[in-house]
Amino acid sequence: MDQQQRVVALKRVPILATLSQLDLEHVVKACNWQHYDAGEEILSYRAPSAEVFFLAAGKVRVIIYSAEGKAVLFTDLKVGATFGEIAAIDRAPRSAGA
Repeated sequence: MDQQQRVVALKRVPILATLSQLDLEHVVKACNWQHYDAGEEILSYRAPSAEVFFLAAGKVRVIIYSAEGKAVLFTDLKVGATFGEIAAIDRAPRSAGA
């Protein structure tokens, strides 16, 4: 994905959609862009990380866990989604895996 495609991708993220072109270009440079293969884990349940993710392409399945430890499908996220923000705010371990 080149610089302009990344700007277009971030325009699909609701909390970034109203930023100017210049501001979006700054956000593109500040982001750590990653590619994940289908089925690859992006973040782990209970992990002690605090990154926030913007879904620029593809889809992400979010899994939560029951009290018994059984994995349960929570939701499927689409392009433009933001996830990981709860752990970034409360600094607690991840409440779900993705």
